[in-house]
Amino acid sequence: MESAKSDSLDMTAAIIPLPAYHHNAKNWFLQVESIFSMLRITSQRARFANVMQKLPSDMMDEIFDVLSDLREHEPYDHLKEAILKRTGRSEEDMIEEILRNVTRGDKTPSQLLRYMRNQLGKHNVSEKVLRGLWLEHLPKSVAQIIAPMTRATPLDDLAESADLVFAQFDHSVNAVRAPRHSEARTLRA
Repeated sequence: MESAKSDSLDMTAAIIPLPAYHHNAKNWFLQVESIFSMLRITSQRARFANVMQKLPSDMMDEIFDVLSDLREHEPYDHLKEAILKRTGRSEEDMIEEILRNVTRGDKTPSQLLRYMRNQLGKHNVSEKVLRGLWLEHLPKSVAQIIAPMTRATPLDDLAESADLVFAQFDHSVNAVRAPRHSEARTLRA
């Protein structure tokens, strides 16, 4: 009797509204699991049913083989693992992407460091590697000035120092322009 009771609870929990699936699966699962936690949905079957109702057809095609060989005891964990494995990026891929695609733009050095950490997500990269990547993306003038501090200073403190140095430079482009007529007359007089 108790099994039937837990099954009916699972079915009630299976109809909760979840955000639409988006292709950053890791972040989507973080959102979904916070909803599960808030609503105290711990059943593997209920979580599985909720996720299944939100998966787009292209994702269903991607995980079809997993669905046909689904574990009975932990269907949600098995499904989540398959989705993350097939759509997620490896740590090496993430590091490579940071190397390739990070641009400083108008970010201060500390903003750049936070951005790079956000790009890495929960993947652990040694501080030495992150420090090297970050330094490579700083303006050369800033990197040269903070170079003596780079080994002994904690990275967050180094970023704050780099911000101070960065603020001292005028980073705008100073275009040369021809003087206006009124300026030219004043110069001749």
